[in-house]
Amino acid sequence: MKNKNQTRSRFKSLQLLFFLLAMGTFRLSAYEDAKSAIAAADALRKNGKLDEAIAVYNEACKLAEPTERYYPRFWKASILAQQKKIQEAVDALNQILEDPASKVSEKASALFYSGSFLMNAGKNTEALSFFNKISELPGENWQLYIGLYNTGNILLSGKKYMEADAAFQKILDLRFTPVDYQVHALIGQARILQSQKQLEKALEKAEKAVSLIKNNDRIASLALNKLAEIQNAMGKDELSEKTLIKVIALEKAIPDQKASACLALYAFYKKSGKKEDGRKILETARNISGISPHYKKIIEREIVNFKQ
Repeated sequence: MKNKNQTRSRFKSLQLLFFLLAMGTFRLSAYEDAKSAIAAADALRKNGKLDEAIAVYNEACKLAEPTERYYPRFWKASILAQQKKIQEAVDALNQILEDPASKVSEKASALFYSGSFLMNAGKNTEALSFFNKISELPGENWQLYIGLYNTGNILLSGKKYMEADAAFQKILDLRFTPVDYQVHALIGQARILQSQKQLEKALEKAEKAVSLIKNNDRIASLALNKLAEIQNAMGKDELSEKTLIKVIALEKAIPDQKASACLALYAFYKKSGKKEDGRKILETARNISGISPHYKKIIEREIVNFKQ
């Protein structure tokens, strides 16, 4: 009798399971919960098994609570972008935008990365539409600042100077913009004015950018190089030389910015016949660690030419 009852119970359990599967209210999964699925997907991603990782991130989304779906969706999109499947990546991020459970910060991130993926793929018009939408969200965040900066750069590259200046100015007008982003905006405006041959105004913007910087060698190297470039264009060679020396003296400057300063300074020494100073600055440039292959190639070429 006991065995018959157990059999009936198992049969009813199976009937219920098949019913729930048919109704879509129960899922069979290799993972106990979203957390274990995400951990497995992360491990696959870090080991370069990208297609398998995407499949498991999809599974994690199914298992996750509505408020926990951002992470697996974001990494799925990142992998797709890495695989050059840009539209699929944007579509994956769009799920975050359409989900009513997504936080404002998550929507800002989805818009920013959609724009960034498209921009990096050379699809600037489509990128702008996503960057512009970040401004429609409440509050301020780093995605808004960089989105506006990217907007300004895209418009500047298209010689849309008024629109580009407006994007940079908006960064400056926002209430809580950190100093680093203010400096980037001012450098952007200096570039616009430089392109328009308004060198006095460009100089003012670059000088203001430099004046804002405190204890940040990386951002200082960008601003000082732009200042030196404008000074040079204005025929202020001595001032430009002093500014370039300041870049080279920065301990934590961006390596390529320091290399650029070295090459610009070498051009000064070459022009004025200061051969020994030229040799020394090329050696300094050669010994900068972390510079890109582009600058390495230029430096080595200049060293070969110098010896001839």
